[in-house]
Amino acid sequence: FVMGPSSKRRIIWDALSIVVVGHDVLTVPLVAFESLMVGDLWVGLSLCTSVFWALDLFFSFLTGFYSGGAVEMRPAVIARNYLRGWFLMDLCIVLVDWSLILLDSSLADVIGVVRITK
Repeated sequence: FVMGPSSKRRIIWDALSIVVVGHDVLTVPLVAFESLMVGDLWVGLSLCTSVFWALDLFFSFLTGFYSGGAVEMRPAVIARNYLRGWFLMDLCIVLVDWSLILLDSSLADVIGVVRITK
């Protein structure tokens, strides 16, 4: 169940990540400057991107990484590496995103700025 960093599944996931980041890049400024009307479609897309980033957090624990020219595929080592790296930032982004959604705040989309800088 661990994905290699260059596996077909991971490449497809990364390509989908590019699409979601593209969505964030295009929509976050519009929301920040209130140029985008909030409607059912927008709420649905926002929810989809939040679910995607939450799943990405989970999948990061299941994706091998390169270490010293070799691919590390042991789950415990992958988890330790992720916890010491991007995990805290990813977790904060996902928690803030979901907190804002649960509070029904249109500010939830502003968190996309942080995703874009990652």
